[in-house]
Amino acid sequence: MRAAGLALLLICRTAAASTFDLSVDPRLELLGIVQRLAGYGQPSETPDSYAREVDEKFGRFKNHPAVKLYSESYRRKGHEGFGIILMYYTPPPALTLADPSVSPPYLDSEQDQALMQRFLWELRDLSEVSGFPRFFSDHKALYDEIAAEARKEIGPVDPVARVESYLGIGLEVRCHYFLDPLYRNEYSSSFIVPYPDPRATPHAVTRPFEVYNLARYDLNPKGKDGRHTLFGPNAGFLWQELLFVFIDPSFYYFEAANVPDTKAFYGPEVAKCRTNDANCAKAYLVAALVARLSKAAYGETMKGPYGPAVKTDYVDALARRLEDYERQRDKYPTLWSFYPRLFSVYHELAFPGTPELALKLPPAGPLRKATDFFGPRFRESVGEPAR
Repeated sequence: MRAAGLALLLICRTAAASTFDLSVDPRLELLGIVQRLAGYGQPSETPDSYAREVDEKFGRFKNHPAVKLYSESYRRKGHEGFGIILMYYTPPPALTLADPSVSPPYLDSEQDQALMQRFLWELRDLSEVSGFPRFFSDHKALYDEIAAEARKEIGPVDPVARVESYLGIGLEVRCHYFLDPLYRNEYSSSFIVPYPDPRATPHAVTRPFEVYNLARYDLNPKGKDGRHTLFGPNAGFLWQELLFVFIDPSFYYFEAANVPDTKAFYGPEVAKCRTNDANCAKAYLVAALVARLSKAAYGETMKGPYGPAVKTDYVDALARRLEDYERQRDKYPTLWSFYPRLFSVYHELAFPGTPELALKLPPAGPLRKATDFFGPRFRESVGEPAR
């Protein structure tokens, strides 16, 4: 039996032999059912036997308080972050906060917090009265089939190992890819805990970064050669959020050492978007890195357009400079050591014909792993006290 896809958990480990495991996640599966009952989301265009089973099993709970609370949240905000919030809780039926010392995101106001607690209470009840745990258990064979198909789509590629090898450092991450045919996350599709921005995470990081990616997964693929668009060679899904574990802190320290005036360095256009929430300078480099990683893994490279906020000329120039890095790994063992040459691309494009800038790494010593960015050596290199 084929399905339009189910919530899929892909966990990447950065042990010596980096591997990943695939399994269905019951939190997103339950949430996808609630969203389907509420009439939101965009389920697969082609109904399949699994979707029909969901409708037959859970359709009578369309008026359950959990469904009504979901609708209330959706209408009030225009979108919701329940998918990511539930990652902070244990699987159903318990749905208890996994780490009481960590606060889930998107719950800034007392009203948000109260709504979430009510929703969790009712979600636990829905799980129990509908028999969701038994339903989930009864479909193990189907979930295993979906995991096998996803593994075949990904092929022999281990995304964490590939990114670590390319960067030349250990990321120290546990990477989770959650894919679901029913649930459509509309608040954010990816996030990292703790977030790897030294300003947002001022203390040393002593445990792995948790990298989460949420996206749909259809077993009715429309991509090239029947591949799922998420795993095809022109998709950045495998790489993008992983890269930010390195990109965010590395930009922070390199700019602190070399960019006292963003407008004078990046030019007025990039400097303007550089201050937005979606930092365009980082987005350009991530797009270039995705292109090179995709080329190495699948033999094809991403081609523009990369999105409305990404300038193709910057991505192409950065990708060409990365080719120099790939040819000179004996001279540049890490991408961090190549940053003075790589960052110069931004200034060269903004101010063509001007003298090359003498860029330098901050005096923090060698970089071996991503958590080094949050230790005393790097803090002190920009005049910050170690915490």
